[in-house]
Amino acid sequence: MIRKTRENADRWGVELPTTVADWRQLSKHVDGQFDAIVCLGNAFTHLFDEDDRVMALAEFRRVLRAGGILIIDHRNYDYILDNGFRSKHKYYYCGREVDARPIEIDINAVKFQYSFPDGSRHFLTLHPIRLNRMKTLLENAGFRNLTSYGDFEEDYDFDDTDFVVHVAATG
Repeated sequence: MIRKTRENADRWGVELPTTVADWRQLSKHVDGQFDAIVCLGNAFTHLFDEDDRVMALAEFRRVLRAGGILIIDHRNYDYILDNGFRSKHKYYYCGREVDARPIEIDINAVKFQYSFPDGSRHFLTLHPIRLNRMKTLLENAGFRNLTSYGDFEEDYDFDDTDFVVHVAATG
């Protein structure tokens, strides 16, 4: 990801410093404070331990300026856990030609299979965070003015949403 970020920055003529850091210790690896943190691609659900999620959000909050925003998303795990998987296959972070679907669903872990056009398959196990739990985690970490979007729309049908994107501000 760092290599790709640098390639994109070079292509667009942008100077963009990059750092590899554990979210749970972010403030030890970055200097200063920021206007925004963007955590997309269902990445936050890589954290399986509740304490790790709390620590990561506290660090996000710590490195944001007053009035800074956090943008964070996750799949609609409520629907997956309660009804099984279905998808419009419209919103992908790895390309439209990649089929991503869970092959194992449990309240503690959802294992996804990613099938690529070249026939390769990759697997990723994530922790399914329910919508209300995510909102509570954000509020407990000190984020305010939370707005959630279903598939990037503010007015959405939760049962017809693949991804939920949260935008929250520091208090």
